[in-house]
Amino acid sequence: MKTASALIFGLLMTLIGTGVFAAVHKVDAPVVRAGDLISNCADFCQVQVANSPAPGQRQVLYARDIQAAIEEAGYALGKRKLTGRYTVIRKSRSADTEELTGFVKHAIETELPEGAVLESMGKVIGGKVPVGEMIVRVSFPTTMSYQQTVSVPVEMVSQDVVFRKVHVLCRLSYYVNVPVASRSIARGELIRPDAVDYKKMKMDSSTRHMVTDIAEISGLKSKIAMRAGDVFDSRNLEQIPVVRRGDAITILSSVRGIRISARGYARQDAVKGDRIAVEIPSLNKMLFARIVSRGFGVVQQ
Repeated sequence: MKTASALIFGLLMTLIGTGVFAAVHKVDAPVVRAGDLISNCADFCQVQVANSPAPGQRQVLYARDIQAAIEEAGYALGKRKLTGRYTVIRKSRSADTEELTGFVKHAIETELPEGAVLESMGKVIGGKVPVGEMIVRVSFPTTMSYQQTVSVPVEMVSQDVVFRKVHVLCRLSYYVNVPVASRSIARGELIRPDAVDYKKMKMDSSTRHMVTDIAEISGLKSKIAMRAGDVFDSRNLEQIPVVRRGDAITILSSVRGIRISARGYARQDAVKGDRIAVEIPSLNKMLFARIVSRGFGVVQQ
């Protein structure tokens, strides 16, 4: 009997030590304040003494820690004594999978990158959420390609305190305004501004050669015949040579700070940026120059 009594007594003392039999205080904020635990807190009721547990969870606070927090804030307890342990339970409610998934979906759609459309997303399993206001924060990867499945980090927040983190798989598509032919364009025709219009299109891996910026086609010519509404494919565009074989070219060179120019003749057709051979009669030699504009080149040392 003595052994059994000792075991029961030991078990009771263990339960008391863990705070099971401590006074229970319910809070609905992400932090615990002195006023949540002490009825006669007077002027230090708003002092934060601890962080709240997750919604629906409990934690035990010790009197010495509460007192230390109050005194650290510059207040004195006076004759008020704190003893024992205080069990704190965060008020919560149950949110099912459908509710949480809808809540997170709305947050994701609000923060989608420009041009992105949410095609589908995974479910967010239901659970305990705080009573009162709750917001969802999402962040998308900085590097994203057209139409892909991405894992989106999601934080559920109550009064600036994160109480749950999840990753949600999202399938995204992208729509971009791209330049298209506004009329028929003949093969070899220079593409002018009046031949370009815009159309919103869904982008994916099959459109990786599609031109998305009108600046990319300015001054180019089409290698194929195009109809109105056709998109511009970078593989079907080419620059117009600014230099033809036999054209006179002025080439510039800089040697030890001294600029030298010479007159020569192109040995081949070239577009801006090409490096070509230039014959210089006055020097009776051949030099290689990078074409920078019509009739001008720079010798690369």
